[in-house]
Order: sequence, then structure tokens, then C-alpha cells
Amino acid sequence: MRFALLLLSVIIAGRAGAQTLSEGKQLIYYERYASARTVLEKAPGSPETTFWLAKAELGLRDTAAARAHFLSVPLAGDLGALARAYAGQDRYAMVGILTRMIAEEKKHPEAGLYLMLGDAYTALMDGGNAVTSFTHAQQIDPRDAAAHYKIGLIYESQRNAEQFLPEYEAALAVDSTFAPAAYRLYVYYYSRDVLRSANYLRQYAAHADPSPLLDLAGVDILFASGHYAEAIARAKSLIPAAPEAFRPHYDKLMAYAYDSMGNYALAAASIDAYFARPDTSLTPRNYTAAAHIYYKGGFSHDSIFTYLRRAVALDTSVSNQVRYVRYAARLADSLKEPMQRAYWLGQVCLLEKEPDASDLYAYGSQLFNTAEVVRAADSATRAGASDPYYRMADSVFAVYIDKFPDYAVYGYYWRARSNWSLDTDLSKGLAVPYFQKMLVAACASRDSAHFTGQIEMGDWFLTNYYYKKKDYEQALAYDTKYLEYEPGDKVFIRLRDQLQRYLKAR
Repeated sequence: MRFALLLLSVIIAGRAGAQTLSEGKQLIYYERYASARTVLEKAPGSPETTFWLAKAELGLRDTAAARAHFLSVPLAGDLGALARAYAGQDRYAMVGILTRMIAEEKKHPEAGLYLMLGDAYTALMDGGNAVTSFTHAQQIDPRDAAAHYKIGLIYESQRNAEQFLPEYEAALAVDSTFAPAAYRLYVYYYSRDVLRSANYLRQYAAHADPSPLLDLAGVDILFASGHYAEAIARAKSLIPAAPEAFRPHYDKLMAYAYDSMGNYALAAASIDAYFARPDTSLTPRNYTAAAHIYYKGGFSHDSIFTYLRRAVALDTSVSNQVRYVRYAARLADSLKEPMQRAYWLGQVCLLEKEPDASDLYAYGSQLFNTAEVVRAADSATRAGASDPYYRMADSVFAVYIDKFPDYAVYGYYWRARSNWSLDTDLSKGLAVPYFQKMLVAACASRDSAHFTGQIEMGDWFLTNYYYKKKDYEQALAYDTKYLEYEPGDKVFIRLRDQLQRYLKAR
């Protein structure tokens, strides 16, 4: 009797152990790794239990614990070899072992083997073989939601929404409790359809393990729904117990929530906290958002432009970089920062392979205007600080004339103005050739009427230049031309009469 009871208890324990192992494997299938670990830790020890416990630890990203469990699987048969391949993260070995295990199953291989084989191919970035493996899993079990989901992940890595969305939806169609697919759909619709996103998040939460990721998603959806105060309060309540890896996201989210509420001081403090320990989701847009927070809050101008420089440095897309530098130029203009505006407009011209006429003109004229501002602020110790800007303006307009000869009048005009500013006493005559070329181009143009202001200034300058040089014939010629535009100018009328007397007295 005692022997019969003992045998019965062994049979019952064996069945319970098998049931526990099956439950653990099922939880891993649903990516409920924490629950799977709890269940498998209670299961009777066996090589297979140890293997799946290692898989649970791997899902929880505890690679050290996972490796220890994999290495403790006895090195016998395919299970032991596969465990060693997982321990060493040898994906090629995994593919070989799993392929052999599937072949040994002959007519009835498990869908789970094909799922693991597809995962191994995915890790090797072999999407074609991965999709083929997951498709075999579907053929064995048409209700295999994980196969649809994993195919969806591959297409999502390729940014192919036409392919991955139907796969995630198919996963939920065959198994509405398959939370991982609901999570991916929540993420996809987060910035596109917040109500739909929230519905998928609820579906995910109903069938997923409690986790820091689920807590964070709940805060995210509050923010996306416009419940900024609630999002901040919830984030603050979660931060003390949140894993360190999740805290930067909370800082960033609170920064944007405070920004949306118009509390720029707290927004700036939160975004600074994020940058002090950023996570892997850091993007150039985080820096442009920080710049805008500082701009709206009226904070440090230097910080605004430092953040924008970081955005440019982090982004690899030239079109995005051009967008950032144009934005920086607009902010510099709004903030009345001429040197910053000149710098950013110059960056536009550097980034654009072929800057257009308006970009070059904006850059050159801003250099000139910056020089004027610097000159006005010059003290005795900073005399000449404006000269580099005038020289740069001159160089930019030289390029402008060469690339856009149809607009040469403007190019010569600004070259003349720049060189005049470098030779204010007219002793070197630096501006003379450019004013002369400008007048020739302006008077020859069909649109000469549009250049009246430039022609007047050229005649005025050259009259004074040649008068100072005592070249009275040239001075009188330009004086006369000037009076054609300003016939009532008493100063130039007197000067004309004086010059005519000088020439007659010779």
C-alpha cells in the first residue's frame, strides 16, 4: 500500500511538472517573461525547464542569468547544443541545430521550432529566411499569432507599413490576447490616432504582465491625449521605483508636458535633466524642442543655439540639417542676434550643394548688416572688429555675381558698400571699381528704373571720390548724372557750379 501511494505521488508530481513547464512555455510565447520565470522557478528541475527558464531571463534582458542557466543545461543531445549556442549568442549555430531538429521531426515538427529558427535568422538580419520560417510555423498552426507578429516586426524594421500593419492585425484576429501585437499597434498609432492607440494600449494592458514599460506607456498616452497635468503627476509617482533606464523618458515627457502647459521654467529644467542622462531614443528633434523651450521661455540665447548645433551634428540627413539651420536663422533674427543669424545663414549655403540666389543674397547682406552692428558697438580696443564681416560680405557677393550674373547690379552694389566701409576715407578707392561696374550694369539693364536707388548712390559716391582726388572732370560727370535723378539737390547744384568754374578757369 505504501509503495502504491509513493508511485501515485510520483506520477502526480510528474504530471504537475509537465503542466508547469507547458504553462511557462506558453507564457514565454506571449512574451510574459516575468510570469514565465515565476512559474518555471517552481517547476521540478529538468534540462528542459532550465532551458526555458533561461529563455525567460533572456526575455527580461538579464543576459547574465540567462547565460548561467543555458550553461547549466547538460551538454547532451540537441537541447544541450542549442543551450550552448544561446549562451554564446552563436546565431549560426542556432540555425544549424534548429534546422537539424526540424529535419529529425520529419512529418510533425513543432511550430515553436520554426519560431526559434525565424528568431535566429532575424538576429542574423536574414529577413527572407526569417519570414519563410515564420510562415512554416503558420502552416503548422494557422492560429499561431506569434508568427504573424514576428513577420510584422521584420517588415516594421523595413518601415513597410503596408506589410507590418496587416500582420499585427492578423495576430490579434487569430488570438485577441496576444499582447505584443497590440503593443506595436499602440506605438504605431500613438502619433497618428490617439484614440485608436489608447484602445490598443488597453488591449495590451489586459493581457500583459505588469511592468515598467506598461507604466511608461500609460503616462505616454495621457500626454498624447492632452492630459498634461495628469501625465506629470503620474510620472512623478512612478519615477522613484522606475528602473534607471526608464527615468530619462519620464524627464523628457515631463519637459514636453510642461512646455504644452506654458510652464517653460520647469520644461527647461526637465529637458536639461533628460540631456544629463539621455536614453537611446535621443534624436535631433529633442534638441530642437529644447531650443524652442528656451526660446519661448526667454532663457539663455547661447543655450538655444548650442542645442541647435547639437541637432545638426546628430542628424545625418542634409535636408533635415538645412531645416534646422534655417530655423536657427529665424530664431536669431527674432532674438536680434545678427552674428548668430550670419552664422546660420552661412550654414545654409554650406549645406546646400547649390545655394540659390536668395540664400546667397541673404547671407551676404546679413554679413554686411552684422558688420554695421559690430562697428556701431566698437570701442577703441575693438577697432576693426567689423572688418572681417565686411570682407566676408564682399567675398559672398563676388560668388553671387559669378553664379547669378542676371542679378549683378545687386552684387556689385554690395561689394561696393562693403569695400567703402573698409575704406571710409576713400584713400584707397576700394569701392570705385564696383560702383562703376554697378552703374554700367544698371544703366544697361531693361529694368534700370528698378535700380534708381543704387544708381543715385553710385553717382553720389563717385562724385565725392573724384572731387576729393581733384579729378574735377570725372567729378562733374558723375555730379551731372546724379542731378538727373535729384535735380533739386542744392548741395550737388552748388558743387556742379563750383566744378564748372574750376574747369573754365584752367
